[in-house]
Amino acid sequence: MNYPSENHYKNIANIYDNLWSYSPEYIKFTTQKIIEHLHLATTDTLVDIGCGTGIYSKEILKHIQLQQPIICVDSSAEMLEKITANSRLNPIEMDGVKFSRKPGIYNKILLKEAIHYIEDKFLLFQNLWQRLTPGGIFLLLLLPPTIEYPLFAKALELYEKK
Repeated sequence: MNYPSENHYKNIANIYDNLWSYSPEYIKFTTQKIIEHLHLATTDTLVDIGCGTGIYSKEILKHIQLQQPIICVDSSAEMLEKITANSRLNPIEMDGVKFSRKPGIYNKILLKEAIHYIEDKFLLFQNLWQRLTPGGIFLLLLLPPTIEYPLFAKALELYEKK
C-alpha cells in the first residue's frame, strides 16, 4: 500500500477506532450492510484487506459466527496489534497486492475505504479475481466524493479539495 506518510498509522493506531468509528450505531449499521452485501454465511472464508484495527471484522463476528477466522490484512503492524490475540481474527501484516499474489482461495473479500492506498489496482483486482471461488463476492467500499452533511461551506470546500 502507498501510505502518504510511513509513520501516519504508527502515530494514530492507538486512537484510530475513536477517529473512524463515528458511533456504535454507525459501526453496527455499516457492518449490517457489509454482511448483507457479502451475503455472509457461517461457512464463508472472509478476507478483510486494509482492515486497520479490525473494527469491522470484530463487529461482523458479533452478528455471524464464521467457521473460519476472518483473514485481516494490513501493512501496519501497529494497527494489527489492536486485534486481540486468539480472537476469531487472523491478522496478516502485508501489503494488499502482495497478499493477493499469495496462494489461497476465498469466497468473500472486503476492501473498505483502503483502495486509495493501492498503487497497482489492476494487479490487485486481477489477483483477487483468481482467488475468488466461482460465485464469490468482492465488496469494495469507498468514501463518497462529496459529503452530503450540513457542514459549513469552508469545511466542505476543504474536504472536496482532498
